[in-house]
Amino acid sequence: MVKCLKPGGALIYITCSVFRKENEEVVAYLENELGLQMQQGGVIKGYDRAADTMFAARLVKV
Repeated sequence: MVKCLKPGGALIYITCSVFRKENEEVVAYLENELGLQMQQGGVIKGYDRAADTMFAARLVKV
């Protein structure tokens, strides 16, 4: 999928997980191995609104 991105193209990575292995570690892999750079992202807390907590990151191809 990353091969299809043009330089400057964006990839949105989102999970319904709070586990570091499924979130921050995947983003680190995408950055270190596939040439993406996270612009913004992190945990979206939902527990204070009786909703799921999620993780989202916007990465761009450099």
